[in-house]
Amino acid sequence: MKTIQFVGSITITRELFIDAPIKDIADVLRKDVKELEKMNQMDLEEFLMDNIYEIDGLCVSSRTRGFDYHEDVVDYELNEVIVNDTKEVV
Repeated sequence: MKTIQFVGSITITRELFIDAPIKDIADVLRKDVKELEKMNQMDLEEFLMDNIYEIDGLCVSSRTRGFDYHEDVVDYELNEVIVNDTKEVV
């Protein structure tokens, strides 16, 4: 039986977009609306970057209205392919 082992890597650049009411953003990121409204530009940027992985998950899952993404494949590379030919079932 032939078996194949494959190792590859892909680099993706993903841009995340949020275009939603502040209440929706506060709800999904579990933040009080009044706190979010009081934040200045720098604090808001820091808050969003602190939650970047959660925002990424929301954008990619497309389950939350107003959260979207665009991605480009920057690079891909074949690291290793191994083909084994054996008569034993592994």
